[in-house]
Amino acid sequence: MCVCVGLIPCASSCHKHVLTPVAFLFVFLPCFFLTLPWEERGKVEAVRAHDWMRRGLALVAFFSLTFGCPTSSQLVRWKSSSPAEELQRRVGQLVGKGHVDEVAHEVCVGLENSVFSMKAFASALFLCEKRHKESIGIELVRKVQASQLVESWTDESVLAVILRLQCAVGDVPAATQMFSFMVSKKLLRLRSVSVFLAFWCGRGDRRMAFAVYEEALRQGIELRAADYVELGRLCVAVGEPVSTLHFMLREMQEHVLTVPEAMVTDVIRPWAEAAGLRMAEVQFPHDDATREPGTCSFCEGVLKGHRFTAAQKERLLSDVMNVVMMAPRGNPTRVKVAFEAWRRFISTHGQRIDVLIDGANLGYYGLSSWYEGAKRALLLARGKRAEEIKPKDVTWTKHGAVDVTVNFHLIDLAVQEAQRRGMQPLILLHERHCESKNMTEEKRPIFAKWRREGIIYCTPSGLNDDLCWLYAALELTTPTDTTTAGSPVEKTVWVLTNDLMRDHHFKLLSPRFFARWRDRHRISFKCSREDGRTLLHWVMPEPYAQCIQELKPLTWHIPVTPQEDTKSCAEEGEREKAISQEAQEEEGNEEKDADDEVVVLPRPANRWVCVG
Repeated sequence: MCVCVGLIPCASSCHKHVLTPVAFLFVFLPCFFLTLPWEERGKVEAVRAHDWMRRGLALVAFFSLTFGCPTSSQLVRWKSSSPAEELQRRVGQLVGKGHVDEVAHEVCVGLENSVFSMKAFASALFLCEKRHKESIGIELVRKVQASQLVESWTDESVLAVILRLQCAVGDVPAATQMFSFMVSKKLLRLRSVSVFLAFWCGRGDRRMAFAVYEEALRQGIELRAADYVELGRLCVAVGEPVSTLHFMLREMQEHVLTVPEAMVTDVIRPWAEAAGLRMAEVQFPHDDATREPGTCSFCEGVLKGHRFTAAQKERLLSDVMNVVMMAPRGNPTRVKVAFEAWRRFISTHGQRIDVLIDGANLGYYGLSSWYEGAKRALLLARGKRAEEIKPKDVTWTKHGAVDVTVNFHLIDLAVQEAQRRGMQPLILLHERHCESKNMTEEKRPIFAKWRREGIIYCTPSGLNDDLCWLYAALELTTPTDTTTAGSPVEKTVWVLTNDLMRDHHFKLLSPRFFARWRDRHRISFKCSREDGRTLLHWVMPEPYAQCIQELKPLTWHIPVTPQEDTKSCAEEGEREKAISQEAQEEEGNEEKDADDEVVVLPRPANRWVCVG
């Protein structure tokens, strides 16, 4: 039986008419099958399908090498894409190169051919804003509007950048129309309010500035401290009555934790002086042991304590649960099972816990000073001889991997201090610190003691230990609005850590509630050396709330944002570097994109302003 097989054009430029490997599989092999005798065909049919596939792929490779043709993975992939997708691709390439004029031209050419991509348009506008080519962006907006290719304008991010461009070029009618449109479509966000408010404050228009402010209040949009600085400067410039200052401070005290220096120098001080109010700068905490903590040295008022309501507790617990279940890396089911085990542990043993010790944060304190000894001891414990250990093996570098476990001795000092204060501690450590291969002879008895006393919990891989101690502290603490006569005794659970809790997973929590909880429950620590011994010092949180307070009508105490302490930041960075490999394992390298709803939690303020 003779079978004629036609030649199929190959994708290779060097062979116009050769049999491609894929064509061989689908044309030649079936024909070869037909040439077999009937009895042979029966045998062939008995061969398993995956064997035929394996043999076929081997033939593909053979013919690819023989004829010099590309394999199927090398062949040109024919993928259909719409004109809009092609436009988006071309614009994306030009945006990456920063070519504003070429990007604008590409979008305009698309409009002439009735091709439009909202993503390409947005990328072009963001590039115009970034390169300070606002006029090009505005012209692009006009052309898109004139083309009538956009059926509905509902992308808030695009509308927001258009508003910013309009404000930047001073186009009052267009910016006002855009803001009104966003209000009508319920697309108003903080970033747009901030821009439009600053626009009118900069023009000195009190009526329009307060119209924007009132719209933000009506929609429940909480302004930032920087927005209040802009509005306050305008009020001082136009001679706004002091009653407006009191109104603004009452609005701020719920969501502005501290005010920047500019708020004091440019707004509060000149406004207070113009109104004849008394004003003084005071320090909290004070050093006078004869006075109650939080007593103002200027007016003798006493700052109020922290509030932690049942509603705040419920909201934060829900936030923590949501963050835990995100599980950016690893097995979500495993994370859920591990966290449920932790919740059961807390439910069973929680009543005997008074303080949770963040083992990684405390255990890596001062890492650079003890890394060499810890690394040497670990290498010896793993069977390496002393003479085989080279200086480079035990040298600490800031950019190197942290390959030693935490300082058990330092953590045990915290345990001893807690017990001295009559508090029952619980240490939380990632399980890798508790593995036998990472133990040294010095650490084994300490770890064994913790196990005997039941004061350590090793969090499994995939479960973030920070979220574990945060959940436990929230769950076990009694809200301040539920402790009445006859109710259970109020219980407060503390967390010993120097972690300022500004990682991305903490930013996912309700910022206002979380900041107040943190200021109320976080015990920080310091270390010192005395007579060759390391001493651990606890720094208990202050009993007053770190927020704007109206102690009596029209008398205000306002915390001022402190300057970042360089040394403290360096020490914090060293510890964060040490636990980074744990964080990467538990959280992955993904980070939440910063947006206008995220609040960066400030350091506690020592400097306050008393106005009244």
